[in-house]
Amino acid sequence: MDINTNIPQNLVNFIFHKTVKWSCTVLNYYLNEAGLCKLFFFAKSVALHINMLRKRGDIFMSTSNLSSTERAFSLIELMIVVSLIGIIATIAVPSYINYMGRSNRTAAVAYLFNLSNKEEQMMLDTRQYSATYSSLLAVPSQVSSNYTISVAVSNAAAPPTYTLTATPTSAQLARDAKCGTLTINQAGTTTKSGTGTLQDCWSGK
Repeated sequence: MDINTNIPQNLVNFIFHKTVKWSCTVLNYYLNEAGLCKLFFFAKSVALHINMLRKRGDIFMSTSNLSSTERAFSLIELMIVVSLIGIIATIAVPSYINYMGRSNRTAAVAYLFNLSNKEEQMMLDTRQYSATYSSLLAVPSQVSSNYTISVAVSNAAAPPTYTLTATPTSAQLARDAKCGTLTINQAGTTTKSGTGTLQDCWSGK
């Protein structure tokens, strides 16, 4: 088939619309990343721009057999869009997921450090640690949507102890498998459950 064979415009628009809508649905359900949908709309925009240039004659493709209201996409333009989506899927999407994993972990680390400071202040004020973290410091939405925060306190111990834990949930489990669950105790000792180094996991790398 000739690569310049024209495909009806309404059919192409229907295919693009359904493809982008389905892709966004999958990304939102499995990755919880609505922002990635913009990349697919970008690919569609590129195709529309190419078609506009072809109609104006800036790109040499035969359109003499089409009226001004019937000019449509050609197969080569569809191939360009498929190639763009392939590049996005193999490079941009994994990079973006990795970035979001680090960003969410950094937010969780910051929260644990701040909560640890609040616990120490509680000890100075009341001579005991608090087992209710929400009364000390509200959990930011970025942390609560990706981690479960828990506090284990032993005020009967000598000296009293506590351990703060951030356990990844939902998509964050897959995004940040190298660090996993993060903990910090009253001595300032930090841990992680993943295979990454302690320094990388607690420094945002």
